[in-house]
Formats: sequence, structure tokens, C-alpha cells
Amino acid sequence: MAAAFQRVRGDPALWRICDLAGRFRRVAQSKQRQKAVHGLDDVVGVETGGDVGRLLPAELARLVVPELELDALRRIVEKQALCRGVTRSLETAA
Repeated sequence: MAAAFQRVRGDPALWRICDLAGRFRRVAQSKQRQKAVHGLDDVVGVETGGDVGRLLPAELARLVVPELELDALRRIVEKQALCRGVTRSLETAA
């Protein structure tokens, strides 16, 4: 470890690389602290879509009825299924 330190200390190119690496690391840490977290805030209505996690219970019920299953799957794939409409909130990460 001491030999590596002496080598860096004596070589201006390696000294510059280490200096820049430290700066980039500090910039990356700063950006990480400022990162915004997008979350779902409120359900505001119904919209069409294909997001299975936001499907209305009526659409989910169609998946368990054999006669309606293929139609429900088609509606999901074509993004015509009824989903909960949500607003987005913006929070800063702590």
C-alpha cells in the first residue's frame, strides 16, 4: 500500500487521475442526495390502460371468469382496460 502511495505521489498523471476521481465521487454523492422520488399520490378517477397493478376490481374479476378471460387479457394488452387514475407527487429523497 505504501509503494502504491509513493508511486501516485511521485507521478503527476496519477495524481491528477486521483484528484479527478475524488471530485467525480463527490459530485455523484451530491447528485444522489438530490435525487427526486416519484410516487403515486391520490386516486383521482378511472382511465384506460394496461397496468395490471392499477386495474379496477371489475377488470380483475373478468380474469377469473373463463368466458371473459380472453377478452380481459386482450383489453389489458391493447391498453383498453379500466385502471385507477392517479396523480403524481414529487418528493426529494432524504
